[in-house]
Amino acid sequence: MSNNSAFLSKVNEATGLELTVSELELIFSMQDEEQNEQYKDDLKAAVLIYQDTMEHGGMMAEKAIPVWEEVNKRIALWSSWASMATPVKKGFFGRKEIPFVKRMMLRDLLSPNCDLMKSGKLDT
Repeated sequence: MSNNSAFLSKVNEATGLELTVSELELIFSMQDEEQNEQYKDDLKAAVLIYQDTMEHGGMMAEKAIPVWEEVNKRIALWSSWASMATPVKKGFFGRKEIPFVKRMMLRDLLSPNCDLMKSGKLDT
């Protein structure tokens, strides 16, 4: 587990995000298998490019710039969708649920093969 938390801290440092294990689990549940593999590769690429940049005095290699931009856009997109899929307290008894508008948006965005869609949490 410490290996995973060490990698997570490197991801957070590289991307500027403050991802937690539970947020990563949520993101993985929002993806199908292909997207999941791509996201893991994106996280690894972001860390490697960031570390390489730090080793070269903050100067990013020219060929790494387009990869960096693409990888960070996908990482940020999934983080944004994960924040939409995070239940919030609602009502008198503080029942946690994903707001209706966000549920509808996620239903249109996510693959029907992802765990979150299969779980029925986005059903109205």
